[in-house]
Amino acid sequence: TRRDDPFQGSTHVSRRSTRMATSDRAAVHEADDAVREACIGSVATGKPVLITGGAGFIGRHLVIAFLRAGCRVVSVDIAVTDEDVRRTLAAEEAELCRAFPSQLRFESADVTDEVGLDRVFTRNSPWLVVHAAALTALTDDDEQRRFVAIWDVNVAGTAKVLEASRRAGVRRLVLVSSGTVY
Repeated sequence: TRRDDPFQGSTHVSRRSTRMATSDRAAVHEADDAVREACIGSVATGKPVLITGGAGFIGRHLVIAFLRAGCRVVSVDIAVTDEDVRRTLAAEEAELCRAFPSQLRFESADVTDEVGLDRVFTRNSPWLVVHAAALTALTDDDEQRRFVAIWDVNVAGTAKVLEASRRAGVRRLVLVSSGTVY
């Protein structure tokens, strides 16, 4: 891990890298190159990168990658209701803010809330949007039970992020996806 890594020593950032296969390492280097390239436009325009789902597993890693590359970042996620998760996220956010004091801003918005998204996009004028907000199902039963909520976030929420991006004049958007695609 890097010396200035706010999560130095934490398992979710550094342990797996020691066991990566060659193809995984190549993919990571490609992703690092893509992040650095995206930051050139962000820095040149003075506009931030906005990451939806910024408190999620993938979103947090993207926030850190863009911050390390020199971008200003707006991390957007819903208000967390679970107290243990909220405490953990608050500690991580505080650590990131100390490591990157003028580069990071946190916003609370739900991707299914068009008005809330417009407010965040207008306030931050992003150069690039990375849409990583999603709900996943752990089992088939979970997927059947939560299908409407999952569809609402993953399909309707994506459409609302695309529309908010268009209305805000965002010219670049990256959609993060997983094995659970609807």
